Amino acid sequence: MRTHTYEKVEEFLPDVEEFLLKHEASNNLPLGILYRIRDKGGQPYMAAVYGDDDYVKLVMLQTPPHFLIICGDGEVTSSLVTTVHEAILKQQAPGVIGERKLVEQVVQAWPRESSIVMKQRIYTCSKVHDIQYSEGSLQEATNADIETVAQYLVEFSQETPEATLTHAQATERAQQFVENKSAYLWKVKGSPVTLVCSARKTKSGIVVNAVYTPLEHRKKGYATSAVATLTNQLLQKNRFCALYTDLANPTSNHIYQTVGYKPVSDSLMVRLEREE
Repeated sequence: MRTHTYEKVEEFLPDVEEFLLKHEASNNLPLGILYRIRDKGGQPYMAAVYGDDDYVKLVMLQTPPHFLIICGDGEVTSSLVTTVHEAILKQQAPGVIGERKLVEQVVQAWPRESSIVMKQRIYTCSKVHDIQYSEGSLQEATNADIETVAQYLVEFSQETPEATLTHAQATERAQQFVENKSAYLWKVKGSPVTLVCSARKTKSGIVVNAVYTPLEHRKKGYATSAVATLTNQLLQKNRFCALYTDLANPTSNHIYQTVGYKPVSDSLMVRLEREE
């Protein structure tokens, strides 16, 4: 078994793409990041672990200061776990994210404290169910909507276990979403009531994320209608749509299944304490 660290995405992606595409929906996070870096630049930590047969056994990817992403082939050995531990320490990664069973074994052998940030489920949809749509329509966000999108992103981040966005960070993201034509608002009589975005593009799919409805507009079907409409639009050019859900949020999990999303795998995000 050997570990190879890469400096250039142009060399890394061809070596690991086939491995990641075997479970394209489950690996939408590393694939989307690698395609974005290939197209727009960036210098992440990239490594692959090869078995004695010279086939890829594990892929590791990190864009500092974020969590280390790990993707395996289902076989987890003590050597693989040790390799992940070494990468976490070398990169000073705050933790690890990946398929639940793989992450659990990495965490079980970690010699220091750990804490679960989020238990997630990855869903995919290739056909939207016939649903009853709520009042309103989905509209692509424009420059005039940046402040609304930013505010919704701040509130969305406040309701997730990950770090809360500052208004400046949210505004920057909102501007990027609008520039990329990837932010949408469900509007009723011209007023926004729900945000939904498209994100990482993979070879055959695309991710739906940042679904948020302010408290005063909930329980009216706006999120369901927005997700269903955007998913239908995205399926015109993609074989499937994928999304992550927080398993602690039964409402969102129900909404997505109502639309036509089906679970494909579970993901675990864990923070790992390191000795300073």
